[in-house]
Amino acid sequence: MRILFSLACVAALAGLTGCGGGGGGAATPSAPTTPAADARNGSYRVYASNGLQYQLSLDFDQNRYTFTDQDGSHPVSNTFGTDASEAGSYFFKSDRAPSTANVSRFRVTTDAVVGAFPFVEPLAATPTYVVKPFIAARKLITAAAELDGTYNLFGISREAAGDGSAITQTSLSAGGTVFKLCNSMQIFSIANCPANVLLTYTVAPTDVAGTWRMVNDANPNDTSRFSVARIGNQNVYLSGGASIAIAGRYLMRIGVQDTPVWNAATGYGASTGGSWGKVTLSATGNTRNVIAANGSTSTSTNFFGGLGTTGPLGMRDISNAAPGAGYFAIYNTKLLVLVGGAAPSTTAGYLQINLLD
Repeated sequence: MRILFSLACVAALAGLTGCGGGGGGAATPSAPTTPAADARNGSYRVYASNGLQYQLSLDFDQNRYTFTDQDGSHPVSNTFGTDASEAGSYFFKSDRAPSTANVSRFRVTTDAVVGAFPFVEPLAATPTYVVKPFIAARKLITAAAELDGTYNLFGISREAAGDGSAITQTSLSAGGTVFKLCNSMQIFSIANCPANVLLTYTVAPTDVAGTWRMVNDANPNDTSRFSVARIGNQNVYLSGGASIAIAGRYLMRIGVQDTPVWNAATGYGASTGGSWGKVTLSATGNTRNVIAANGSTSTSTNFFGGLGTTGPLGMRDISNAAPGAGYFAIYNTKLLVLVGGAAPSTTAGYLQINLLD
């Protein structure tokens, strides 16, 4: 089942008098000062791979976090701590989903967070928590003209019938008012997308700052909402939540601007398979060293292939994947994202999000 998209004296004057030579003047005591709050503190909008949105509040001065539902309800608070073995990583402390190894972790960059947390499972009949990757941002674009760009977009869908993946290229143009999507089983670039599968949407702002609504020009029932965040001085497309068109379906979508040249990098991130790991990236592949919730460790290596002359230049397939178990990858200088191939692939619905150093 292929699921297609529908759619951040100068340093401190002490007030000294008599500073001249031989003056003997007494110093005037400075007023007490309050240390500046950590720049990472604040509220972030969360797009989680369970298919729901949340708000995340981080306080690095108190080492506390709070997750709430999208509307601010159902707060969940606790502390977080540093990972002594992994500089720059933090552990979420939580009573949910206890495990041998804590794979509920996160990393922070300017105006964004990438991590994993035991979110509620929306498809479960009783309260169930599963560690799932997420990306969170607090610098969302509010000026339409700044949305423009060509985006390589990955998505996963979740419903009782099974999980699905979507892989496509899209574009925002005309000052952020036109969204185009190649709605094809074959992965085309927008420039090479056949006219009969090229969908065009009109984009307009909503009453929520940083959230935009798109409506299919040929089908007004095909509509969705999205945001574009500034992460590492780059645009990142984000969307997620319950499907408007299909009851019981939950979606997450993430897209980065088309980046044909891939540079060597390292980073960390999580996957829907329940692991946290370090990724080492080159132009031709990547290696990922992970730890699972049961404490086991493993290493995997991927080799990248291109998508031919008609595919997106900044998208790769995993050329060494076993038959029926394909993966695809997208990249910008701050993110490396992998998605499982569309059904009937056994990897449909898999998502991996890595924040690059």
